[in-house]
Amino acid sequence: MPGGPDLDSRLRWQILLRLAVLGAASRAEIEHDADRDGTAAGQLGAARCRAALPGRDAKQAAWAAMQSGTLSGYELAATAQGFWQADQPGLLAGYVPRYFTALAGVAADGAADMARMLCVHGFPHHAAEAATVQAGQRCLDSGDLTGSLRRLLADQLEDLRRSLAVRSAR
Repeated sequence: MPGGPDLDSRLRWQILLRLAVLGAASRAEIEHDADRDGTAAGQLGAARCRAALPGRDAKQAAWAAMQSGTLSGYELAATAQGFWQADQPGLLAGYVPRYFTALAGVAADGAADMARMLCVHGFPHHAAEAATVQAGQRCLDSGDLTGSLRRLLADQLEDLRRSLAVRSAR
């Protein structure tokens, strides 16, 4: 972030992430900081920020990257973390049902590590709605998931159910 105080790298990436989510940072600013911080942590921070940008093109690019099978586990986690932002529900609404279809597809293709990363880091926690729980339950019931991935998704869905219960108790 040009013109600001000297910040430690981790804090700088956290601030830039928030600015990206809000649309107050551009891809050019993200690339500028990525060029300045050539560390692995810097490149992951940049991936997270790129995926967090609030534009359709940025979301489509991040979604495609997450489904490509070409990202390392760390890159996939960072991109997924940046992708799902609670401040962008309208932009992300169409991706919520697609998430469960994609998760089942990745699992069916035998990419167990990628499926686990998507389940842990790419779960749409922000979408605490009955429709999300229902879509997740259909995925669980499909039989495409096995073993630890089934347990991970069941845990994520249980957390979502608790969120819904808390919201309805208000």
